[in-house]
Amino acid sequence: MPTDNSQGFVALRAMIDKVAKLGALPEECAPIVAERLHDITVENIAAGVGPDGKPWALTKEGKRPLQNAAKALSHGAVGTVAILRLQGPEVRHHSGTARGQITRRILPTRTLTAPVVEAIRRATAEKFREIVEG
Repeated sequence: MPTDNSQGFVALRAMIDKVAKLGALPEECAPIVAERLHDITVENIAAGVGPDGKPWALTKEGKRPLQNAAKALSHGAVGTVAILRLQGPEVRHHSGTARGQITRRILPTRTLTAPVVEAIRRATAEKFREIVEG
């Protein structure tokens, strides 16, 4: 019976290396989460709803507002933080400071909705599996 543990040590070293890579999991997930949040927000804009799923108030003419708001949306990540950025007049709609003082939330800022939580969970689980199994 062999008394050499070299194969066991190689396997142990491989496991240790994978666990060490998990320390970078938050930084690796942030860009993926940002992209998925961007996609969710673009879908909401196309549907004319806020991050909570509630429809936006129609315009004075009775039309769906902010149909081109996706063009004002960008995303990225800095460290462990996923970022969605809204620019232009759409910001005033989001904050309720546009003419008419009607708030039409675009970004998921107040609470984590189920789609946002699911996007974070899936991105984290996929990256975890990639590190552990890869």
